[in-house]
Amino acid sequence: MAKPKALLAVWGYGLVSINQEIDSHLKHFYRQVVGQYWDKERKLVDEEYRTILFPFQEISVPQFTFALEWSLEEFQGYLNTWSAVQKYIQVNHVNPVDTFVQRVCHLWGLDRQMVNFPLFLRLGLVHQ
Repeated sequence: MAKPKALLAVWGYGLVSINQEIDSHLKHFYRQVVGQYWDKERKLVDEEYRTILFPFQEISVPQFTFALEWSLEEFQGYLNTWSAVQKYIQVNHVNPVDTFVQRVCHLWGLDRQMVNFPLFLRLGLVHQ
């Protein structure tokens, strides 16, 4: 039970973005390669929780992004944390991230890249 006039914040982050060329490969990887291995609830994140009943007085919020400067190896490590990647490996006994990294390594180069995480937030005032 929340106190009157309490705020409820529900947030998450969507598919990362690096640059137009890498993003094209990443979207293909996300949707076509490991897409069928995501839990059905992943769709809620892709929809930024907009399809979930939110019975609170919603407060408008600005767009947010946070960015990290990563090497390709750090990005590869992040991709390996995806539950869909882990399910893919369990079913197919091969890591699809390895093929993805081979495809984009020439686009990434030797430099670190900015990896942008789009944040989404639903903020609501609780009435009682």
